[in-house]
Amino acid sequence: MSKFFGFWRIGIFLLCCISIRAQNDPRSSNPDIFHVEGTVTSPWDSLVRERSLVPRDKLKVGGQTAAETAKNGKSPMVPIPRTEVCFRSEREFKSVVVDDDGHYTIDLPLGLYEMTAIGPGIGKQELTHYIRVFEVLVNKTVVLNGALYIARSSCDTVETRPERLKDACGGVDSFSIKTNTGKPLVLYIEYPRREYSGQGITYRTDKFGWPGVPVVLSYNLLSIQANRIDYFPKANVIEATDVVALSNGTADNHRESSMRFHIEGGEAVQVN
Repeated sequence: MSKFFGFWRIGIFLLCCISIRAQNDPRSSNPDIFHVEGTVTSPWDSLVRERSLVPRDKLKVGGQTAAETAKNGKSPMVPIPRTEVCFRSEREFKSVVVDDDGHYTIDLPLGLYEMTAIGPGIGKQELTHYIRVFEVLVNKTVVLNGALYIARSSCDTVETRPERLKDACGGVDSFSIKTNTGKPLVLYIEYPRREYSGQGITYRTDKFGWPGVPVVLSYNLLSIQANRIDYFPKANVIEATDVVALSNGTADNHRESSMRFHIEGGEAVQVN
């Protein structure tokens, strides 16, 4: 009988733990939110893990976290701030700082969001920004990964360059694409080099002027890093060649060296 009551107490304890865990998980009690997690890599990741210090006057603000690090304290040397990931909608603005390994996690109300990942600059070396627009309308977990790279310093900023110079100097292209709900989602392509053809646009990595930086594309939950991406605006078709990384809203993402997607109804669907 004592064994029976012992097992009974253990069972009650486990049920209570499950109940408390469910209550602490906002997704279980509020169907109007969703969970986002992922990894945003940065050239400074190893320096952050090693707790490296940089001169305060060499630190360039790349977000609120970097601004606070640069402003607070009197020491001439400061730790390198970690990447800050921001989520903005019509009604919400939330941000989270990645951990030493680049991971982040956050809960958000359902809706349409612009996500930006911003890292600090050090001296003359600034980082690219990571940006995407995505929409989640059901309670679920979404995995959104991204990457920051050393920004190209041989050209002026994208905003002040003539459009034709961006072909050789690199930049960011954006295309607003309507969805079934009528709300437009934005296709972003950040590239080192760009070429126009009769039917589409070819984006390539630059082996000489901007080595090691792939073409980065994002549309809704899809994110691709590849050495070449062709986009055909009229057909809404994406062709990625020599794919480096792929994320499509889940932790398990099948990746091939060459992939083709068709944008339809707010989703990028892989096709043969």
